[in-house]
Amino acid sequence: MKYKIVNLGSFKDSSPAGIEHSAFVRQYSTYVEERLFLYRNLNVRSLSPKLTFDSLIPKDSKNRNADLFRVLDLLQHAMEELLKSTDKLRRAMVQENKTTLGAFLLLLFDSRALYRLLT
Repeated sequence: MKYKIVNLGSFKDSSPAGIEHSAFVRQYSTYVEERLFLYRNLNVRSLSPKLTFDSLIPKDSKNRNADLFRVLDLLQHAMEELLKSTDKLRRAMVQENKTTLGAFLLLLFDSRALYRLLT
């Protein structure tokens, strides 16, 4: 069962500029939750492009196939939340905000590593 650590599901900024950012902040917090879940379950601190399945699942694992499907499921959930976050960013049209652009850059780096692991 997943527990909410970063509970920003009801985040709402009522300032004129903040209204556009609110949806992105809510979705990005969901992605951060998925990353925390990856860390807790797989001890993955960062999604480096050099990350491999061999580093996530030991070769001498007794139930390697079940572990493989468990890891794939976790990575797939993280990728789905990442894609939802980028979609919210695109819809909000907040490209001039440096903080949001920084978050997008982190999403871009993570997407490359997740795509590499999932293909």
